[in-house]
Amino acid sequence: MAIFEDIKVQWGEDSYSCKAQDVFRMIAHLEDGGINIMEILSTNSVTVKCKAFSLALNFMGAKLTPEDVYQGLFLNGQEGALNLLMALQKMIVPPDVFKKAESMTDEQIKETSKKKPRKKAAKAKS
Repeated sequence: MAIFEDIKVQWGEDSYSCKAQDVFRMIAHLEDGGINIMEILSTNSVTVKCKAFSLALNFMGAKLTPEDVYQGLFLNGQEGALNLLMALQKMIVPPDVFKKAESMTDEQIKETSKKKPRKKAAKAKS
């Protein structure tokens, strides 16, 4: 069972898609392109997000540069920038996690981000 869902993205007049079973490969493609997936959602760098979005769309068959995506932000105004951020989140965050995060309050999100991951218990030697 795939943890992701199919992705469909509209860019201009063109539509692109990525099957659920290929989403993890797309994420690896982003990381191979220098994108740190764990930091992409928290960074304020517009250029990093434009690069990530162009890499994702290129994985799906587009021929876009980060500069094309950057220009698109201005052509579509503030709504275009928000759509880009939402599309990026929906591409790289597993849907069940994304849905859970959407229902959390700001306070719950802050508390969750403060928690450190649990360390795996050491296996007992026999």
